[in-house]
Amino acid sequence: MLALLGGLVGALLGATAAVAIAWEAGWPILISPWAIIVACGFAVLVEISFGVYPAHRAARLDPIMVCGPPSWSTCGRWQWLECWR
Repeated sequence: MLALLGGLVGALLGATAAVAIAWEAGWPILISPWAIIVACGFAVLVEISFGVYPAHRAARLDPIMVCGPPSWSTCGRWQWLECWR
């Protein structure tokens, strides 16, 4: 959802810049609605690919196994490097 908002803000800023440049240069203003739709769709695709999917995979993991093997808890205060091996 946040990526869609970012995509819309980016499309708005891009359209504003395009209008300003076209107005300054005396060109006709051409902003395709499909370009905005594709940009927002790509932003949502990136959000799903790099945000939701890894978070879903991480949520299915056992926190005890992710944080380290149980033998780490038996290490002394200064001997943590020995337990790392």
